[in-house]
Amino acid sequence: MQLIRCRLTLNKTRVKTQKRAEEINTGQMEEDGTSIWPRMEPFMLGALPVAPSSKLSLHYLRKMATYCSSTSELDQQKNKLSVDTLQFILFLFVQQLNRVSLRSSSIVEEWPSHRTRSPSPSTSDREGKTSCQNKNWDDQAHLSFINGHLGEILELLVEPGQLSRTGQALRDCQISLEEVQSLSLLLEGSSQGTSVQPVYRLLTKCPLQNEAGYCTKSQSFPLHKLLLCLQQNLSLNPFGITACLQSGKKLAWAQQVEGAMKRAKVARNTHTAPLGSKIVLMSQVLKQTLAKTSEKLAGTNLKIHRCADSFIYLLSPLRSVTVDKCPEFHTLVVPFEMEGDTSEIPGGLPPLYQEAVEEKRRRIKKWQKTVTETRLNKAQTRQFQSLVEMKFHEWLLETGNRLELDSLLPPCSTQKTPNCQDPNSLKANGNRIISNGQSKGQSTAAY
Repeated sequence: MQLIRCRLTLNKTRVKTQKRAEEINTGQMEEDGTSIWPRMEPFMLGALPVAPSSKLSLHYLRKMATYCSSTSELDQQKNKLSVDTLQFILFLFVQQLNRVSLRSSSIVEEWPSHRTRSPSPSTSDREGKTSCQNKNWDDQAHLSFINGHLGEILELLVEPGQLSRTGQALRDCQISLEEVQSLSLLLEGSSQGTSVQPVYRLLTKCPLQNEAGYCTKSQSFPLHKLLLCLQQNLSLNPFGITACLQSGKKLAWAQQVEGAMKRAKVARNTHTAPLGSKIVLMSQVLKQTLAKTSEKLAGTNLKIHRCADSFIYLLSPLRSVTVDKCPEFHTLVVPFEMEGDTSEIPGGLPPLYQEAVEEKRRRIKKWQKTVTETRLNKAQTRQFQSLVEMKFHEWLLETGNRLELDSLLPPCSTQKTPNCQDPNSLKANGNRIISNGQSKGQSTAAY
């Protein structure tokens, strides 16, 4: 019965969430509407895409919460640590997102299932699953995780003195406002047409204050009331990947190869999402060169999924970049400094991508060594440069890769301007002009 009840609750939540997403994205939110949803970044960027260690189980996290609650221990570490202890414990708990299970989640479906065959998914469902294969980007998985573990999450916030001998919270225990503030790592929401707010602010104001049982005198919540309040108001993130695929705007660029864009999905929610929830999704982009700069792209989380034979240049400071299931990969170069202490890829590159990068570096070094060891004089060097340059542009025309360079040129107006170039010619570094594979003039290009 408990499994069936959880399943029904989640189905109702999904229906409510879809309506809420439409209201927020169209700017027609109901004045009395209140929703709470899982924040995207802790799951998307914080959860490691691997099965968690057994040391991160609820049992050990409860021990950690009890140990860190010691006043003497906190006093000793006060000058060394600057992270909120409870939020750090919740961050560790989020690592359970990618736990490998031999059965389906009891939140989504009863287990064992009596059905022998799953119904065919709808087109929108297939698109969603194609674009977010792992749980880190799957907002449906985020909601299921919170729904299925909300009681355990709240128990981690309870003071050790209110726990039973088995480590479980007593029904009449209280959670202080300070402890609930730690939930802002995982939950946020909106009420009565207001902007996105941390969850604790919503719980201390109408209309959720009475529902959550918040007492202004003691500044605390009854655990059971707080749990029910959160369960009844949880919904899908209106700025997540599902809403982005359903109602997001397309990201267009000049000189698209239409034939190669039939299966591509390029969507963004930057026109509605707040900072931290901005998404740009590029899936199945093939044989394209994309160059884009816009203030709307600043601070976005970019996912590049199943793209191949493409060059993507986003000339705006991004918040994060996720590369997933792409056959070829080149390291991303940031041509400017950004605020923050993360200046490298967290955890390093996966072995397959790292090998591709090293192979590229080996080819470049081999070429440079070959050129250096030829010991050409100045005249021979100029002749060699001209030959390489001409063969390179012949190769661009023969293979169709010329379009990749043409796509980087700014679109020209119908009237000729001094800055517009002849589409049949390409100017290299210096004064050399390449026209239909033929070189003319001098060049100062360096190799």
